[in-house]
Amino acid sequence: MKWNILSYAVAAAIVGHSALASANEEGLFRLDFNIRRGNSKRDLIEESTDGAYFVKRDGFVDMELKNERTFYLTTLKIGSNKDENGVLVDTGSSDLWVMSHDLKCDQAPPSSKKRGVNLDRRHIEAGSRSIPTKSSPIKDAVENKAWWNPFGSGGSTVTTIISPGFQTDSSGAGIGQEAPSNTCTQYGSFNTENSDTFQRNNSASPFQIEYADGTSAVGIWGHDDVIVGNVTVHSMSFAIANETSSDVGVLGIGLAGLETTFSTRGGGGYTYENLPIKMVNQGLINKNVYSLYLGKATDSSGNILFGAIDHAKFEGDLITVPIINSYASAGYTEPIRLEIIVNNMTLSSSTDEVTVTSRSYSAVLDTGSTLSYLPSALFTRVGEALGGSYSSAIGAYLLPCTSSSNIKLTLNIGGMDIDVPLTDLLLRGSSSSSSVCYLGILEQSSSSRYMLLGDNILRHAYVVYDLEDLEISVGQVVFTDDEDIEVITSTVPGAVRAADFSSTSVSPGETETSLTDHIVVSGTTSRSTSTSTGSSSGNRNSGSFSLLREAIPLKFVAFAVSFVALVALV
Repeated sequence: MKWNILSYAVAAAIVGHSALASANEEGLFRLDFNIRRGNSKRDLIEESTDGAYFVKRDGFVDMELKNERTFYLTTLKIGSNKDENGVLVDTGSSDLWVMSHDLKCDQAPPSSKKRGVNLDRRHIEAGSRSIPTKSSPIKDAVENKAWWNPFGSGGSTVTTIISPGFQTDSSGAGIGQEAPSNTCTQYGSFNTENSDTFQRNNSASPFQIEYADGTSAVGIWGHDDVIVGNVTVHSMSFAIANETSSDVGVLGIGLAGLETTFSTRGGGGYTYENLPIKMVNQGLINKNVYSLYLGKATDSSGNILFGAIDHAKFEGDLITVPIINSYASAGYTEPIRLEIIVNNMTLSSSTDEVTVTSRSYSAVLDTGSTLSYLPSALFTRVGEALGGSYSSAIGAYLLPCTSSSNIKLTLNIGGMDIDVPLTDLLLRGSSSSSSVCYLGILEQSSSSRYMLLGDNILRHAYVVYDLEDLEISVGQVVFTDDEDIEVITSTVPGAVRAADFSSTSVSPGETETSLTDHIVVSGTTSRSTSTSTGSSSGNRNSGSFSLLREAIPLKFVAFAVSFVALVALV
């Protein structure tokens, strides 16, 4: 899960009442959302005041998502008192946690750091004592730090990225300083004292989590009934935060190995039944599997089908690849995050094709991330292949907004090509009339050698997450309102195992050879040959193309630099 400030608008979906299917239809859930927009989690503007619901269909659960470069927010009712809580739906984490009614709200610092992108090995203590088992958790190796940080900061400072022309949170207060108002309960809270069915888990260690963007939460664990639309999930295990610098709780639906209880400092680690597992054990779905359809970038909705697949949303067959275990060397016997192998990456137009890399990289699939992130070498090669101008002040490549519409980025996964139009990867810079856009693919921290595929790439794939068999099936998405839904009872219908299914290796290192080819981007008037190996940001093209030099006014650059400096000071 990542947070960033680079996107030209941060959107969040809030629950709605209107139904696409009857709530009393046998075996169906459907969850509708309305859109809220803003420049940060603290500045969300309501577009619609409709409420929400889950509907259960025969053998599966349908959760509809509304999205726009963005957060996905759904509403749960918790306990006998049915307290409503808005929570972010996230495949990049695995715990449900909500706000206590009387919690302390801390102020988070403004940051573009990733919220959940990299389970850094510095958080895993070396030696036999760190080998995690069901009863022996991972130890936190960061100086007496008792936080569980599921993805870390990547081991390097991340430049704060600002989009000129868009207001950000003006507060300069950092973690530990109280917020001026109780903003962290604006999406609801839970009063344990008013619920007759709540049971505190006194044997569990305190809930503690910290994200790489600086937000954190601490609290207690407990069990209670959680109502999702017209269905009650009984005795759900979740955390109640009594202090946080976040503004909204999280509904993590990832692998059990990423649950904070499994990696709690001090021993006694264990996994528990999170929402997808609870759905299986309560008989709502047949298998711990769900499929994800985000819709076009201009669409306002998509959906997650729990226990089912929609054949209308992809073309041809799906290719099935294994979820890889990138932390086997740390003692994990099973994967803990949704990570697969990407075999190669190309950029192409109607007349040109450039191989960005023919090497295999691991890739984390994260719906909690608006943008996508690449290792330094690939980040540089993509930017230079497109003739982009790298801005060290804002940490992104700049391109003409009029870049050719026929250019596409292609990722090969298990022999399946997933095409992503360049136009869906560009973010307009300072205003709707600006001729300069950001490339919505950013750089991973220096120690991170994997890709993180966020919404802007994932929306072009139809993805089925089989958390039971530890497999992921992908196909080229078809954007349509048509439905052809089939319940999953065993293997994923219409999916074929990749020819190299058993291969889970990645290419060693991340040094790439020199990139001398470029894609012809509409409007560029000259080209230069890059000699960068892509292994260091110091060799990046910083403006060798005349169109880009002319298209970026000095006041634009000056504003970006001064704005970043201002944020650093506060």
